[in-house]
Amino acid sequence: MIVIDYTPPNHAPTTFHRVKQLTSFPPFTMGTAEVVSFASEAAYLAGASHTWAERYQVPLSDMAPQVQDHVENWLIGAASGTPFAGGILVIDQMQTLENAKERVWSRVKFQRDAKLAEPFSSAGLKFDANVQNITGAAVAAFMSQSAGLPYAEEFTLFDNSVVTLDANQMIAVGLTLANRNSQIYTTARMLRDQIYAINTSETVSEAEAITLVAAITWPA
Repeated sequence: MIVIDYTPPNHAPTTFHRVKQLTSFPPFTMGTAEVVSFASEAAYLAGASHTWAERYQVPLSDMAPQVQDHVENWLIGAASGTPFAGGILVIDQMQTLENAKERVWSRVKFQRDAKLAEPFSSAGLKFDANVQNITGAAVAAFMSQSAGLPYAEEFTLFDNSVVTLDANQMIAVGLTLANRNSQIYTTARMLRDQIYAINTSETVSEAEAITLVAAITWPA
Protein backbone atom coordinates (compact mmCIF):
# COMPACT_ATOMS: atom_id res chain seq x y z
CA MET A 1 0.00 0.00 0.00
CA ILE A 2 1.19 3.52 -0.83
CA VAL A 3 0.60 6.56 1.37
CA ILE A 4 0.82 10.03 -0.20
CA ASP A 5 -1.56 12.97 -0.58
CA TYR A 6 -2.97 13.12 -4.10
CA THR A 7 -5.94 15.02 -5.49
CA PRO A 8 -7.00 13.30 -8.73
CA PRO A 9 -8.94 14.92 -11.61
CA ASN A 10 -12.27 14.33 -9.83
CA HIS A 11 -11.04 16.69 -7.05
CA ALA A 12 -11.65 14.12 -4.29
CA PRO A 13 -8.54 14.21 -2.04
CA THR A 14 -6.91 10.81 -1.47
CA THR A 15 -4.02 9.54 0.68
CA PHE A 16 -4.16 5.74 0.52
CA HIS A 17 -3.46 3.82 -2.69
CA ARG A 18 -3.48 0.14 -3.60
CA VAL A 19 -2.22 -1.67 -6.70
CA LYS A 20 -5.36 -3.60 -7.56
CA GLN A 21 -4.21 -5.41 -10.68
CA LEU A 22 -1.22 -5.84 -12.97
CA THR A 23 -1.57 -7.03 -16.55
CA SER A 24 1.11 -7.65 -19.16
CA PHE A 25 1.56 -9.38 -22.49
CA PRO A 26 4.55 -10.85 -24.32
CA PRO A 27 7.38 -9.93 -24.37
CA PHE A 28 6.54 -8.81 -20.79
CA THR A 29 8.81 -5.75 -20.81
CA MET A 30 5.96 -3.44 -19.78
CA GLY A 31 2.91 -3.92 -17.58
CA THR A 32 -0.24 -1.97 -16.82
CA ALA A 33 -0.85 -1.36 -13.13
CA GLU A 34 -4.33 -0.36 -12.02
CA VAL A 35 -4.13 1.72 -8.84
CA VAL A 36 -7.21 2.47 -6.75
CA SER A 37 -7.14 5.40 -4.33
CA PHE A 38 -9.00 5.96 -1.06
CA ALA A 39 -9.63 9.05 1.02
CA SER A 40 -7.69 7.57 3.93
CA GLU A 41 -6.50 4.31 5.44
CA ALA A 42 -9.46 4.46 7.84
CA ALA A 43 -11.86 4.65 4.89
CA TYR A 44 -10.13 1.69 3.23
CA LEU A 45 -10.25 -0.42 6.39
CA ALA A 46 -13.92 0.51 6.91
CA GLY A 47 -14.73 -0.99 3.50
CA ALA A 48 -15.39 2.30 1.70
CA SER A 49 -15.26 2.29 -2.08
CA HIS A 50 -12.24 3.81 -3.77
CA THR A 51 -12.69 7.38 -4.96
CA TRP A 52 -10.36 7.19 -7.95
CA ALA A 53 -8.78 4.56 -10.18
CA GLU A 54 -6.13 4.99 -12.84
CA ARG A 55 -3.76 2.83 -14.90
CA TYR A 56 -0.01 3.34 -15.22
CA GLN A 57 2.59 1.80 -17.52
CA VAL A 58 5.31 0.07 -15.49
CA PRO A 59 8.62 -1.28 -16.90
CA LEU A 60 9.11 -4.96 -16.08
CA SER A 61 12.36 -5.82 -17.85
CA ASP A 62 14.29 -5.83 -14.56
CA MET A 63 11.42 -6.89 -12.33
CA ALA A 64 12.06 -8.71 -9.09
CA PRO A 65 10.46 -12.10 -8.38
CA GLN A 66 8.06 -10.27 -6.05
CA VAL A 67 6.16 -8.56 -8.86
CA GLN A 68 3.78 -6.60 -6.63
CA ASP A 69 6.66 -5.22 -4.55
CA HIS A 70 8.51 -4.23 -7.71
CA VAL A 71 5.50 -2.31 -9.02
CA GLU A 72 4.89 -0.49 -5.74
CA ASN A 73 8.56 0.45 -5.38
CA TRP A 74 8.65 1.72 -8.96
CA LEU A 75 5.50 3.82 -8.48
CA ILE A 76 6.98 5.68 -5.48
CA GLY A 77 10.32 6.25 -7.22
CA ALA A 78 11.15 9.71 -8.50
CA ALA A 79 11.61 8.42 -12.05
CA SER A 80 8.07 7.03 -12.28
CA GLY A 81 6.48 10.41 -12.99
CA THR A 82 3.32 9.22 -11.22
CA PRO A 83 1.39 11.01 -8.47
CA PHE A 84 2.82 8.43 -6.05
CA ALA A 85 6.48 9.44 -6.47
CA GLY A 86 7.86 10.22 -3.02
CA GLY A 87 5.20 8.18 -1.25
CA ILE A 88 5.88 5.60 1.44
CA LEU A 89 4.97 1.92 1.56
CA VAL A 90 2.95 0.55 4.47
CA ILE A 91 1.61 -2.89 5.34
CA ASP A 92 -1.92 -3.65 4.20
CA GLN A 93 -3.74 -4.02 7.51
CA MET A 94 -6.70 -5.64 5.72
CA GLN A 95 -4.53 -8.45 4.43
CA THR A 96 -6.11 -11.83 5.14
CA LEU A 97 -4.81 -15.29 4.41
CA GLU A 98 -7.25 -15.70 1.53
CA ASN A 99 -6.22 -12.35 0.07
CA ALA A 100 -2.57 -13.33 0.40
CA LYS A 101 -3.24 -16.59 -1.44
CA GLU A 102 -4.96 -14.76 -4.30
CA ARG A 103 -2.15 -12.23 -4.52
CA VAL A 104 0.60 -14.86 -4.61
CA TRP A 105 -1.31 -17.03 -7.09
CA SER A 106 -1.66 -13.98 -9.36
CA ARG A 107 2.09 -13.49 -9.10
CA VAL A 108 2.74 -17.13 -9.98
CA LYS A 109 0.43 -16.91 -13.01
CA PHE A 110 2.31 -13.81 -14.15
CA GLN A 111 5.61 -15.67 -13.78
CA ARG A 112 4.12 -18.68 -15.60
CA ASP A 113 3.05 -16.56 -18.57
CA ALA A 114 6.46 -14.87 -18.71
CA LYS A 115 8.13 -18.31 -18.79
CA LEU A 116 5.81 -19.46 -21.59
CA ALA A 117 6.84 -16.43 -23.65
CA GLU A 118 10.57 -17.11 -23.31
CA PRO A 119 12.43 -18.37 -26.41
CA PHE A 120 13.55 -22.01 -26.46
CA SER A 121 16.15 -24.13 -28.22
CA SER A 122 15.83 -27.26 -30.33
CA ALA A 123 18.73 -29.04 -32.05
CA GLY A 124 21.02 -26.08 -31.36
CA LEU A 125 18.62 -23.52 -32.85
CA LYS A 126 16.83 -20.82 -30.85
CA PHE A 127 13.14 -20.18 -31.57
CA ASP A 128 10.50 -17.68 -30.50
CA ALA A 129 7.80 -19.40 -28.43
CA ASN A 130 5.07 -18.87 -31.04
CA VAL A 131 2.82 -21.79 -30.13
CA GLN A 132 0.34 -21.28 -32.96
CA ASN A 133 2.91 -21.07 -35.76
CA ILE A 134 5.09 -23.89 -34.47
CA THR A 135 2.20 -26.24 -33.72
CA GLY A 136 0.69 -25.62 -37.15
CA ALA A 137 3.98 -26.26 -38.90
CA ALA A 138 4.69 -29.39 -36.84
CA VAL A 139 1.24 -30.82 -37.63
CA ALA A 140 1.74 -30.10 -41.35
CA ALA A 141 5.15 -31.79 -41.19
CA PHE A 142 3.69 -34.86 -39.51
CA MET A 143 0.85 -35.12 -42.05
CA SER A 144 3.27 -34.79 -44.97
CA GLN A 145 5.57 -37.39 -43.48
CA SER A 146 2.67 -39.78 -42.86
CA ALA A 147 1.53 -39.39 -46.46
CA GLY A 148 5.03 -39.95 -47.81
CA LEU A 149 5.19 -36.40 -49.21
CA PRO A 150 8.25 -34.17 -49.22
CA TYR A 151 8.30 -31.38 -46.63
CA ALA A 152 10.49 -28.32 -46.20
CA GLU A 153 9.66 -25.24 -44.17
CA GLU A 154 11.56 -21.96 -44.09
CA PHE A 155 11.41 -20.87 -40.46
CA THR A 156 12.52 -17.59 -38.89
CA LEU A 157 14.61 -18.07 -35.76
CA PHE A 158 14.82 -15.91 -32.63
CA ASP A 159 17.70 -13.88 -34.12
CA ASN A 160 15.65 -13.32 -37.33
CA SER A 161 17.86 -15.61 -39.39
CA VAL A 162 16.04 -18.10 -41.61
CA VAL A 163 16.62 -21.86 -41.77
CA THR A 164 14.99 -24.61 -43.78
CA LEU A 165 13.65 -27.47 -41.67
CA ASP A 166 12.65 -30.92 -42.90
CA ALA A 167 9.73 -32.88 -41.46
CA ASN A 168 11.71 -34.58 -38.69
CA GLN A 169 13.27 -31.30 -37.58
CA MET A 170 9.95 -29.44 -37.59
CA ILE A 171 8.23 -32.17 -35.60
CA ALA A 172 11.10 -32.14 -33.10
CA VAL A 173 10.73 -28.37 -32.65
CA GLY A 174 7.01 -28.78 -31.97
CA LEU A 175 7.61 -31.55 -29.44
CA THR A 176 10.34 -29.55 -27.68
CA LEU A 177 8.05 -26.56 -27.24
CA ALA A 178 5.13 -28.73 -26.12
CA ASN A 179 7.28 -30.51 -23.52
CA ARG A 180 8.79 -27.24 -22.27
CA ASN A 181 5.35 -25.66 -21.85
CA SER A 182 3.96 -28.77 -20.18
CA GLN A 183 6.72 -28.54 -17.57
CA ILE A 184 5.90 -24.88 -16.97
CA TYR A 185 2.20 -25.64 -16.44
CA THR A 186 3.12 -28.52 -14.12
CA THR A 187 5.26 -26.18 -12.02
CA ALA A 188 2.44 -23.62 -11.85
CA ARG A 189 -0.04 -26.25 -10.68
CA MET A 190 2.44 -27.48 -8.06
CA LEU A 191 2.88 -23.95 -6.71
CA ARG A 192 -0.89 -23.38 -6.68
CA ASP A 193 -1.33 -26.56 -4.63
CA GLN A 194 1.33 -25.32 -2.20
CA ILE A 195 -0.34 -21.91 -1.88
CA TYR A 196 -3.82 -23.20 -1.16
CA ALA A 197 -2.62 -26.01 1.12
CA ILE A 198 -1.39 -23.49 3.71
CA ASN A 199 -3.94 -22.82 6.44
CA THR A 200 -4.08 -21.71 10.03
CA SER A 201 -3.98 -24.28 12.80
CA GLU A 202 -3.37 -24.56 16.51
CA THR A 203 0.34 -24.10 15.86
CA VAL A 204 0.21 -21.73 12.84
CA SER A 205 -1.28 -18.26 13.26
CA GLU A 206 -2.79 -16.32 10.36
CA ALA A 207 0.23 -13.98 10.30
CA GLU A 208 2.58 -16.97 10.09
CA ALA A 209 0.46 -18.57 7.37
CA ILE A 210 0.51 -15.33 5.35
CA THR A 211 4.31 -15.24 5.66
CA LEU A 212 4.55 -18.83 4.40
CA VAL A 213 2.30 -18.07 1.44
CA ALA A 214 4.21 -14.89 0.55
CA ALA A 215 7.47 -16.84 0.37
CA ILE A 216 6.19 -19.07 -2.47
CA THR A 217 7.55 -18.05 -5.85
CA TRP A 218 8.77 -19.57 -9.11
CA PRO A 219 11.80 -21.83 -8.56
CA ALA A 220 15.12 -20.53 -9.83
